[in-house]
Amino acid sequence: MNKLKFIQLGFVSLLIFGLFMVSIPFITSLNPTQATILSSQVTVDVSKIKTGDPVKVDTLYGEVWIIKRSKAEIDELAKDFPEPLLYENMEQKLPIGVKKETRSIKSNLFVFRVDRMDKVIYLSENPFSLHPCDNFVRLHGDVQIDSKKTINGGFACKSQFGYHLNYENSGFIYDLAGRSISRYVSPLRIPNYFYKNNTQLVIGSNVKG
Repeated sequence: MNKLKFIQLGFVSLLIFGLFMVSIPFITSLNPTQATILSSQVTVDVSKIKTGDPVKVDTLYGEVWIIKRSKAEIDELAKDFPEPLLYENMEQKLPIGVKKETRSIKSNLFVFRVDRMDKVIYLSENPFSLHPCDNFVRLHGDVQIDSKKTINGGFACKSQFGYHLNYENSGFIYDLAGRSISRYVSPLRIPNYFYKNNTQLVIGSNVKG
């Protein structure tokens, strides 16, 4: 090996080593320590949540809503399963322990996440676009969808943007499992969470401290 090739080989080796050292912080950030995960968790006392109105919690992952469902509402979910979504990837990979039928760990408590910017909530319309909501509301009692379909409670997006102003005629009505009445709209997003005990729900990850 002549002197020029030796210098070139040494330079390339140093460059590779330098790139590796620079990438370590980035690689580490993709694998946060347990301490980092625990510090981002939010614990909620669910023993005081009453049936009906949502409890809203600000987290690093967005605004999380917690709803306590009545027995009648839970029973309704079992018989009111919507049509399959247009595309399979419109439904997220559900977090550990979340049952597909109720989209929750415990059937009486539904936990979901929305993205809020200023006063506007953004809902996932599909894997590639978001829909703005000026007013995201909890619906109570029987909700008439059309001449043939009624759901017992749910959520709806009222918006000044486009034809979704009249939310009764849009796909942005969801049942109490966060499933849209339209197969063209993604369900509400479920955050990672777990139950620390019978009264404490922890939002943020599935890692217990």
